Amino acid sequence: MSIEPPGTAHLTIPTFNGLAKLRFQCGSGPEAIVTLGYRLEELADAPDATNPTAIAHEINDAWLGAVDPGAMSHDWSWKGVDVAQWLLPQTAGEAKVDPVVGEWDALAAGGLSGSFLPCNVAFLVKKATGAGGRQNRGRMYLPPALTGEGSVDAEGMIDPGEVTNMQAMLTQFKENLADGANKILPVILHAMRKNPAPPVGGVPSAPLPAGLPSLVSQFIVDNVIATQRRRLHRS
Repeated sequence: MSIEPPGTAHLTIPTFNGLAKLRFQCGSGPEAIVTLGYRLEELADAPDATNPTAIAHEINDAWLGAVDPGAMSHDWSWKGVDVAQWLLPQTAGEAKVDPVVGEWDALAAGGLSGSFLPCNVAFLVKKATGAGGRQNRGRMYLPPALTGEGSVDAEGMIDPGEVTNMQAMLTQFKENLADGANKILPVILHAMRKNPAPPVGGVPSAPLPAGLPSLVSQFIVDNVIATQRRRLHRS
């Protein structure tokens, strides 16, 4: 299993920022991966700044402290967290910097029976930053492990009570991350962007540089069901 998320060379990632993979599994199928950028708020007070396994453990505990696996469908399992953390800065478009990697496996099976949503649908969660521009908006797709089939109507609208419950869990998850020993803060990592300027002499304009990561101020659960087919992969 590859711990480092693929395709990170195009991202600008400052020192002690990283990418976490939250790992779920539906039955014996491929894992469903949720990626989350992060940084450590106060390096001087982060006891595990150079220990990605400890960071993975802390993110794992923050999730399980907000989401009870016993409330998940019996079809789903929580598998743990993988982390890739950069100890040296990486600038998009320049030489790739290899991160240090760690993983924390913590199998927790769902405990509820009944009719649940298919494994290839998901909650769409928006990452709000409070800053303008498309580059300062992100999203992630969470598996439907906590939602019964009857909570989504024929048009794909999710019951407001279910949206509220998921919103509360994600808010608690974010608070747990910030309150942990390493004060982990979710961020949106940025890539180089296409330059809208016209070509000069037939030569395309150079891409716009990637900015520094944007701090996520809030997770917002969308009220329409989405799909996560491209989030399913084989280890």
